[in-house]
Amino acid sequence: MKILILQLARFGDILQTLPTIAGLKKKYPDSEITLVARETFADAAKLSPFIDRVVCFPSRKILGPALSSPAQKQTSLLLLGQWVKENFSEENDLLINLTFSSASSYLSSLIPAKEKRGVLANKDQSYYIRDLWSQYFFSQILNRNLNILHLNDIFARIAEVSLEERQELLFDTSTALPELAEDAIYVGIQIGASENHKTLNEDVWKKICEKILSIEASVRIVFFGSKEDHRIIANIVNAMDQSIEASRIIDLSGKYKFHENATWLKACSWLIAPDSSLVHFASLLQTKVIQVSVGAVNPHETGPYGNGHHILQPISQNVDHLVWNIIQIMGGNRVDNHSYHSTTSLVRCSDGSFRNVVTAANFDLDETTNFFEKAYYLLAEFRCSGRVEEIEVPSIGNANQVDRLDKLVQAFDALCALRKTAEFGQHYCFEIVNSLDNVQKIRETYSKLQEIEALILKMQIDIPIMKPLIDSWIVTKDLSQNPQTENMNKTESIISYAEGSYRELIQNSEIISQLLEVAVKKAKENVVPNLKGNAPHENLQN
Repeated sequence: MKILILQLARFGDILQTLPTIAGLKKKYPDSEITLVARETFADAAKLSPFIDRVVCFPSRKILGPALSSPAQKQTSLLLLGQWVKENFSEENDLLINLTFSSASSYLSSLIPAKEKRGVLANKDQSYYIRDLWSQYFFSQILNRNLNILHLNDIFARIAEVSLEERQELLFDTSTALPELAEDAIYVGIQIGASENHKTLNEDVWKKICEKILSIEASVRIVFFGSKEDHRIIANIVNAMDQSIEASRIIDLSGKYKFHENATWLKACSWLIAPDSSLVHFASLLQTKVIQVSVGAVNPHETGPYGNGHHILQPISQNVDHLVWNIIQIMGGNRVDNHSYHSTTSLVRCSDGSFRNVVTAANFDLDETTNFFEKAYYLLAEFRCSGRVEEIEVPSIGNANQVDRLDKLVQAFDALCALRKTAEFGQHYCFEIVNSLDNVQKIRETYSKLQEIEALILKMQIDIPIMKPLIDSWIVTKDLSQNPQTENMNKTESIISYAEGSYRELIQNSEIISQLLEVAVKKAKENVVPNLKGNAPHENLQN
């Protein structure tokens, strides 16, 4: 079996693809797995023994003309077609596009394969997506909706493989190390992040390093990073307490290729880093991670993966509080309330595989957000995999969050309105299908259908908690199939998919409503005595 994986994103995305590749090799032991990656980041693929062939995509050479001038787009397309012919003369059995971009969608459409998953492109370069988990990624992850599934787990679901509690990735850790100091404790630090606003400033990193080195004389700091990070690391080191021995600081920035850091990273007891590729690298090597989550980051999606990692989201502006919180974690102590502290663990799903879970360790979750995160996760597992996961419906009724019950009742009303609107949409779709010979009737009904779509899109803006349902509806309606391949009348084809999307929206709204009823019913005894007047939960019973 020939399997081709397209992963044209950066180091972190490739690392989060490696467990899926290991799962594919376990599921299909005799398969030949090819990974297509951009030249700049292809070194990360060298970490996995389960990749039989790596094809480097020359993105600058092929996409450069189109990026430099729109008039050169045809040149890029010709170069791309030639590159595909040179590298993929044989048909693959399975192609999985795990890069949700226009370039990868077009590339995946050119490469011959019997089955394709992920985003594909039509001849007019519009998108279509057939598999349900890729639709989920496109509608939820790219739109930054509520999601508690890690990218490792989503990629595995797209590939239809199970992830195990301990991934046997067999990374190459043969890079030579200097003789390690006896009884020394090595702590890795990466200051760089995927984006500049997702990391701390130099002064904060300096204080973190100084405090770690003050724990005891056996501690050593190991700086990881690229050549671009070297200047900043030098600034941090030069600003540190001059009494610190130089031998206790090891700067590896720019010294190794990315995959060659495995040996050093494996030697570290901890890695402290912001949202970065090294977080995923350390997780796969079972090096404990403390991710300092700064900026627009969703640790559920791109945080550390596995048992016993930590996530810190600073609350206080006092730098010393954050530094102390890191030391508390390293010492196995409870973190105070100056930072939100979460931990990670792997939990078993109903099919026997494992998924990553982020658990709040020192704070109460917002009940509204927590409920909808869990509810949308349960909906996704049911809708995309046909699984009914056995996780408890999030409870509500915390005495400190009584107002959340009112918000959830408002959400229930919004769900009812969304479901009713979708029912009208479905009705008008049926009317069009039943009037294919009446052009005037189609025009009149289609006008009403446009009004329904406008109402739903307005709800997407006015009621943010409904946005995941509506984004899913949009993808199902517009991108779920490739109309060019269908034999039926084009109008009938489009309306047929639209009707299916409305039907799914009705069902999804009903499922979330039922989960919400269960949660509010559980909260009744705890919350109602603390409320004045009529209990808002009564609206849910009517």
